[in-house]
Amino acid sequence: MQADTLYQQLEAERARRQSADATLHQARAALTARGFAGRVALHDAVARGDVSTVRNILAVAPKSAAFRNEHGETAFHLAAGQGSVKNLQLLLEAAPDVLLALDSKGKTTLHAAASCPFSGREPVLRWLLQAAPQLAAAKDNLGWPAMHSAATNSRKGASVVRLLAAASPQLVQDSSERHTPLHVAAWIAAAALLLSGCLLMQRARQRGSLGFKIPGDTAAAAGS
Repeated sequence: MQADTLYQQLEAERARRQSADATLHQARAALTARGFAGRVALHDAVARGDVSTVRNILAVAPKSAAFRNEHGETAFHLAAGQGSVKNLQLLLEAAPDVLLALDSKGKTTLHAAASCPFSGREPVLRWLLQAAPQLAAAKDNLGWPAMHSAATNSRKGASVVRLLAAASPQLVQDSSERHTPLHVAAWIAAAALLLSGCLLMQRARQRGSLGFKIPGDTAAAAGS
């Protein structure tokens, strides 16, 4: 009787484990299924800054930390751009070898954080530079380090450039084409000024208050 009872208990435990394994397999399959733009559940959770969900997903499907979306971005890139140090820490614990991954444009997680148009990225940048100091010198496919990417943000990039310049001062005067962050910032400012001028001229022409004719302006000639 005791042997029969023990056998039944062992069979019940085996069935329970098989059921748990099947449930875990289904959960992993669901969490690693591709959605819009090649994203998986971890990408969406990281993009939302949902630390609790990120922790739960990594507990079940840690390998999804290495999955890339259609732009070649990993969850590290998205977390850096979103500005969550906590999510970056969770990702690093689950997949430390993915921190240095590049997206399809050759950009690192530091590029993603530096080029983000929102303020408050300094804590993420400091964390990344401490976790992987070599990121400061890494260049994308255009030959730009993260410092140059930060310079494209004319409104909020100055503090980021200063932080990155302190980490790698030699890069202040360097890129693949010898264009410094100052060159980049000047191009962005000039482009913004030119676009603003074009928009103002278009509006003035629509109101008929431009005050002069533009050579070759067929739209203005047709309206006169």
